[in-house]
Amino acid sequence: MSYWEEVVAVLRTVPEISEWFEAEDPANLKEITRVTLEIWKEATLYQGFDVYRIIKLLRANYQAYMASLLEEQVSYEVTVNGTKKTFRYSNNEKLTTDIHFILFLFANRGCSVQKVLEKSTDQIRTVMDWLISKLNLDITENEPGRSLGPDIITIPRIAACFPTVFCNVFHAREAKPIVTLSQLNLPESTSHAVLCPALASCVPPECIEKAENVHIVFFCVHVLLDDVLHKKDKRLTELDQMFAYYKAAYGSVACHILYDRNQGD
Repeated sequence: MSYWEEVVAVLRTVPEISEWFEAEDPANLKEITRVTLEIWKEATLYQGFDVYRIIKLLRANYQAYMASLLEEQVSYEVTVNGTKKTFRYSNNEKLTTDIHFILFLFANRGCSVQKVLEKSTDQIRTVMDWLISKLNLDITENEPGRSLGPDIITIPRIAACFPTVFCNVFHAREAKPIVTLSQLNLPESTSHAVLCPALASCVPPECIEKAENVHIVFFCVHVLLDDVLHKKDKRLTELDQMFAYYKAAYGSVACHILYDRNQGD
């Protein structure tokens, strides 16, 4: 007799339980087949933000758009360090280029697409219209803390899928950070990547194990960002909720799980 069978035997000594067991035999796990468990697993999958899901959707949306593409291009002259240059962008750029452009814009102009559209050139508005259609971007300005469906593609979610791309814009000092190094009491020589809220997703766990204090710096960036973003409406994010977001970023599949998987290969 197995241990479980011994447990069932004891339970059967209780009349009410014994009657139930004899009627339906719920303790017989053989009734639950592998096929049933697989169906249950799929039916009960987590329905929040998932890196794999969003990247697959980005790819699918991009391919669907490109399949019926009528090529268009915008261009206009800009001045870079006193020299005339030409900005060119088409609606058939590679997906990687589109993602880089979106995250560059996010790092410089924020994630409010409506504000970007209102205060940009006609050419940039055209590019944003292409990207919204091409990637099926949700440009709704959602309330802080609001739960979004698993298939909703937003600019912050794209940044969470590609945190190294987002951080590199800051590291290159080509972003307009909301938080400053002086606010964190860090020297000016520090990489601006530390001012990017996605940095925690990029650092290998063993590095942080050797310097746990960096968690304090990373989390302070999130707190200071929240203070600035909600300066007018005063709807500050609760610290426990913010810490939950931070923990999710630190354990992001975008880097850590993939890194661990590669280490095991």
